[in-house]
Parts: sequence; structure tokens; C-alpha cells
Amino acid sequence: MHSSRPSVTIDAGILAVPHIGCTKDDAFQYVDTLLDWSKLLDEPWVAIYMSERASEALFDDDLFPLRNRLRDLFSKLGIVEYTVNDIAKIAAKLLSLTPSFEAYYRLKDVLSEQLETDPDVIRLTTHDGLQSDLARCITLIAVLRKHCSQPLGGHSLILREAPKQVIQVQAQIHELEHSRGDIPELPCPPEFFEGDVLVCDDFRGLIECLDEASILVGASDNLGVDLAIRIAIFKHAIAQG
Repeated sequence: MHSSRPSVTIDAGILAVPHIGCTKDDAFQYVDTLLDWSKLLDEPWVAIYMSERASEALFDDDLFPLRNRLRDLFSKLGIVEYTVNDIAKIAAKLLSLTPSFEAYYRLKDVLSEQLETDPDVIRLTTHDGLQSDLARCITLIAVLRKHCSQPLGGHSLILREAPKQVIQVQAQIHELEHSRGDIPELPCPPEFFEGDVLVCDDFRGLIECLDEASILVGASDNLGVDLAIRIAIFKHAIAQG
């Protein structure tokens, strides 16, 4: 495992094309967000994952094919600054990332109920498939974060909208399918599992989620040292406005 690299999981909701009735600003923000996160694909210091069910969730909510929806949206709003093809290619590239979050962290599935997050991020989307996949990912990441050795710098979940940096998670977990050796027996219903998840919705938020001190202390090569220094410089720049 590349424990020296921070990692992120991108929520499938990031790829969902905005409703046809949205404003031009909303459409541009959607495109800018996709472009920003796609730039991370070429960065060696961070590992990027998506849920193995991201495509399925988008399909279930009738948000596929993205190309058709983008064409309708760009046409209605008169957007000519980007082509449908370019944006659809970026979305396809993100969806085809391998391994998936579940495969990399050897977490197969979770059966849970009464999931509550504080703040409530699950209902930021009104689509059932996206809600269901996000709920599953949040539960898995909370378990990973509480009980498993983390990648240096931690693991963050990228949402379309992150109300705050740390989301508190509570759920009754009936069953957790995994092939890891470091997850203990979890509380059985009606007892609740409790944990938290780091979330962000832009690059600045991602940097603020990272802990440069733990990266520096745990660095086993120059890449780790360089990363810790870069994060400290980024954070200083953010603090200076």
C-alpha cells in the first residue's frame, strides 16, 4: 500500500450534470470543479479513487449518458467556452480510474441503517442512487479512518458541497464485508458505530485536510519530505489570503 501518499475518494455526485433549469454560473462551477479535480490525476503526491458503484449510481438516477445531458445544458445556456466532448471525456476518465476505493482498501460492502451525518451531507443530493452510494462510501471511510492504518496525510472525501471539514458519522452496522486484518468487531445493532470523515469541496479544502507534520514524520523518501514542505507553504499562502 502506498501509505506515503494522501488519498481522496471523489463522490459520484461531482460528475452529475446540473439540472437543465440551473443558472449559467452553476454550469460553469460544475465544469470548473471537474477540471480542477481532473488536474490531480497527473499529480504524483496524491492517490485518487472513485467508488466502484459510481457509474451504476449515475445510471440508476438516469444521469447517464452524461454527453446527452451536457449537450442539452450547454445548448440551453448558450455555453460555447467548453465543448461537450471535452467535459464528457474528463468525466469518463474519472469514472474509469482503477483500482476503485473499495478494491484498494479491501472493503467490499457494508449493510447498515439509521445512518446520520452531522452536518447532513447525504441529503445534499436528491437522487436516490447517489444518496445510497454516498451513504455507503461515508460509512466505509469512517470505519477505515477509525480502525485502519491511514495513508500519510489521511484520506479525504470530495463532495460537491462540504459544509465543514469533519463530518461526524453514526450508523448501525449489520454487516461489513472486507478482507483486511485490522478491523475489529464493530458494535452490533441496536448499538451504534461512531466515527468521522474528512471532507472538502475544493483544492484549498483538500490542502487544509492534510497534516504536514504527520507526513514529514512518516516520510520514507524525498517525495514525502517535499510534500510536507509544499503543504506547509500552501497553508501559509492560504492564511495570508
